[in-house]
Parts: sequence; structure tokens; C-alpha cells
Amino acid sequence: MIKGEAKFTTKFSHWAKRNIAPPCVFEIKETKKDYLPFSAVRSHQKSWLLASTRTEGVTWKIPDAGASAKPLDVIMVGNMMSFVVINYPKGFVVINAIHFFREEEESKRKSLTYERAKEISLWKARSLR
Repeated sequence: MIKGEAKFTTKFSHWAKRNIAPPCVFEIKETKKDYLPFSAVRSHQKSWLLASTRTEGVTWKIPDAGASAKPLDVIMVGNMMSFVVINYPKGFVVINAIHFFREEEESKRKSLTYERAKEISLWKARSLR
């Protein structure tokens, strides 16, 4: 994760705890431009985001590596909301993952502009800076 995205992720996590009811999952992206290429959300991330919304869900074994104590061994998630969060220079948006991927399929563009992201987002352009 890039340094700016890591900082934003920490701030966003605090905001999400106050504003979004669990359970849900997030994929966080950051861009220095007024658009984000749809390809920034990789195929394996897309698979996880979509599978987490379904009854069968997904399972992830947390790696044993690392010095810090891990909270648990396995996470299984399903039947929940999933979101793509994009931090643009002017603010951030939280988009339902299904809507994000539908936009990718239907758009004539290869990227999601900040203006269009605001139109399809659930939470619009709140600054955490």
C-alpha cells in the first residue's frame, strides 16, 4: 500500500466506524488526479468484493507471519455490503462495489472521474484532511 493511501486508510477507518454500520468490506484507492482507472481495482479484489455480497461468501486464512499478534486465524464473510472507496484530491467517495463494477461495464471511459463518482456514491466527497 502506498504511503498516502495508508494514511487515508487510517483516517477513513475512524470515519467509517462512526458512519457505516457493519458488517461490510472496503477496498480503498487513492489518486492524485481527478479520475481513477477502473483497472486500479484488480481482478482478485473485484472477485472478493463481489463474493462478499453473496451467501457463499469468501474465506481468508490470516497468515501466521509477522511480529504482531494476530486477532484470529480465519475470516469468513458473506451477505454483506462491499464498497470501493476512492480518495480524490478534492475529497473521497464511498461507492457500492456492485455499482462501481456496473459503471465499469457500462462506461465508455476507462476511468471513473471525480464528478461521476460523486453521482453514484453513497457518501459524497467528505474531506478527512
